[in-house]
Amino acid sequence: MTLDSYMTLVNASSSQAGGCLMVTSGAVRRWRRGERIPNRDEMTRIYVWSNGAVQPNDFHDLPNLPK
Repeated sequence: MTLDSYMTLVNASSSQAGGCLMVTSGAVRRWRRGERIPNRDEMTRIYVWSNGAVQPNDFHDLPNLPK
């Protein structure tokens, strides 16, 4: 799930997410639009904040492989 999809689902603003993720709302907006990719620490915080719904691979448009 993309960060944008998750934030829409939980009705979170970029400002609210930024506060939880310890980044600026501008950083969150750039991630949502695909203009930037979070670094490793930021991705970890996003994963924890979203309860695993947003995963690091979701930022790279990788295909889902069959199990």
